Amino acid sequence: RFSARNAFFFKAVQLNGVVLLHKDEIEQTVGINITMVNIDECLAENADCNGSCTSIMEVQTNPSLVNANKTALVGVQIKSTADCMCSAREYKQQQTCKSHPCLNGGRCSDSKSGARCSCPPGYSGPRCQQTVRSFRGNGWAWYPALDMCDKSHISVDIITTKADGLIFYNGPIVPPDDSDEQQQSDFIALELEQGYPRFLIDYGSGTLELRIQTKNPLNDGDWHRIDIFWDAERVKMVVDHC
Repeated sequence: RFSARNAFFFKAVQLNGVVLLHKDEIEQTVGINITMVNIDECLAENADCNGSCTSIMEVQTNPSLVNANKTALVGVQIKSTADCMCSAREYKQQQTCKSHPCLNGGRCSDSKSGARCSCPPGYSGPRCQQTVRSFRGNGWAWYPALDMCDKSHISVDIITTKADGLIFYNGPIVPPDDSDEQQQSDFIALELEQGYPRFLIDYGSGTLELRIQTKNPLNDGDWHRIDIFWDAERVKMVVDHC
């Protein structure tokens, strides 16, 4: 684990991704064996949870001490366990501005129904967590992985004139290691192919493909909404609320 005290720093999701991409090189250079990048017990295929899963962090009372002769490093010792719940739907108490801060520079105000956020331009959602991003050429954005839930819903609004391109991908960024039986290979991906939406999902039983042949291609320069719903048995894709 790591922390940064500066106005300019890389987010953990990006650092973890870079380490994964260069895992073999780091192991050979440093002489260590990297068993997992981003400690998450839900990433193991042998996790006890069959549906929802959330990695719970517990701070231990005893600190972690690394003594290297003249230098000693003391850190917080954390225990990670897998809990079979969906963290996206786990609300145990009413949220307030103190416990429920707004993201991305949003301003928080308490109300009878809980915390409410006033979002700056380019952001929306209950916590200003929804972002608007545009790309030209081969641009991309990197976000933390989605929570593992037995029932999920993703909606995206897109506007493009390109007929082919990846809209989002959630899953491993490097090919699974055949020697590691615990490494998870599940993924979901949404893309445009010749202007029409194509959704791919694999939750351990093989890749399922969904296509919708809309009346007109979606690369017409107008806004279009794509909703995807899935659970343990069904997957549904809806375009423009139809």
